[in-house]
Amino acid sequence: MKATVKEDAKTVGQAVGHSAQTVGHAVAEDAKAAAETVRDDSKKAAQAAADGARTVGKTVKEDAVKAKEAVTPKPSEPVSKN
Repeated sequence: MKATVKEDAKTVGQAVGHSAQTVGHAVAEDAKAAAETVRDDSKKAAQAAADGARTVGKTVKEDAVKAKEAVTPKPSEPVSKN
């Protein structure tokens, strides 16, 4: 009888261990999928921010050139030597 209880306990322990391993693998797969989604979303957000910054930088540069040209005196026409 003692051997039967021991074998039953061993079988239950193995079943619990197998179930825990199965659950652990499922959780790991879900976590990996979530991490990939977060990584992809972060990459898209970073690219959008970079594109926005690039656009703003270009606009500011163009406006600065226009402002500089507006306040810089124009040189007179060169006098011909003839």
